[in-house]
Amino acid sequence: MKSKKIEQMKLYGRVFARLHDNKKPSKQKNMNKLFRLSASILIIFLIVSCKSNKQPLLPSVTGRPGDLLIVINSPDWDSEAGEELKRVFDQPYEGLPQYEPLFDMMHISHDDFSNVLKTQRNIINVEIMPRYTEPKIRVQKDLWANSQLIINMYADSDQQFVKLLKENETRIINVLEDMERERLSDIHRKNFDKDLHDKLLNQFGVSLLIPKGYNLDVDSANFAWMSMDVSSILLNVIVYTYNYKDTNTFTKDYLIDKRNEITKKYIHGETEGSYMTTETEYGPFFSEYMLRGKRYVAELRGLWKMEHGIAMGGPFISITTLDERTNKIITVEGFVFAAGHNKRNYLRQVEAIILSLEIPKE
Repeated sequence: MKSKKIEQMKLYGRVFARLHDNKKPSKQKNMNKLFRLSASILIIFLIVSCKSNKQPLLPSVTGRPGDLLIVINSPDWDSEAGEELKRVFDQPYEGLPQYEPLFDMMHISHDDFSNVLKTQRNIINVEIMPRYTEPKIRVQKDLWANSQLIINMYADSDQQFVKLLKENETRIINVLEDMERERLSDIHRKNFDKDLHDKLLNQFGVSLLIPKGYNLDVDSANFAWMSMDVSSILLNVIVYTYNYKDTNTFTKDYLIDKRNEITKKYIHGETEGSYMTTETEYGPFFSEYMLRGKRYVAELRGLWKMEHGIAMGGPFISITTLDERTNKIITVEGFVFAAGHNKRNYLRQVEAIILSLEIPKE
């Protein structure tokens, strides 16, 4: 690590105190990830594009990343239906060192749902009325604003709504998460660093949409580290490769061991002998899926920390795949250092970068 980066991280680390000062993340079950939606739980899940070609006359969405406006009448919000909504979206975001919810909920009744609020980025519209004898979910995009997502849920009673939400909980969360990443990817696509992109393509054979503002800090034959300073926050992306041997590569233990080997070699702290490693007391979580439906990846999502040095740490997410053309394993990782700050939205930013991974020549 460059000395300047270490000095910054050391300074920020003084207010961090310890990796787990805040509320520890719960050992929640590992939810199905992006691109692994199961059709078996579907009741009725209609996706309506609303001519979703980013109509030029539509305004931009409002609200902060992670905001979720729930439109539901107050009696239903105060009933079992509202409690179930709070349970679902107040769940801890996976892989953070302290509690942060999946989404930041705001509640409004239908009577108060004015035009000013209709441009919110994420909206769940709940209608519980006797006429909805068949429960259903209808998803709309770009209805009142560009890059907007609206999930309409219809049921005839609180009990029917709770059943509908429970059966489609993972699907709804994934659609919301997917839309947040899509917005970030659109920004990165319009503002990516072509020099960094071309360097990674030539050196590793990978395409990554890394936005302008990232600097190349470490560059070796099989490892590259890029970072961006945002006030007291450091966003980081690393890429590393090694030879593929057998299918045991794509296991949780192997990927953790390989990560620790790489970070010990390349990511050092200011204190002599200190280096980055993986926190194993609370994860990491492991999953496998097809990236964009066509490329197998294994994902690790968890916490990193500095070994033998000042108490520092934060969240990371990595994906690992095989470049069959070169018989090389490629790992792309994003990690965040944000002492004293919420980290969910920063992790989503680096996650959008690593999920842009492509291997064009293959």
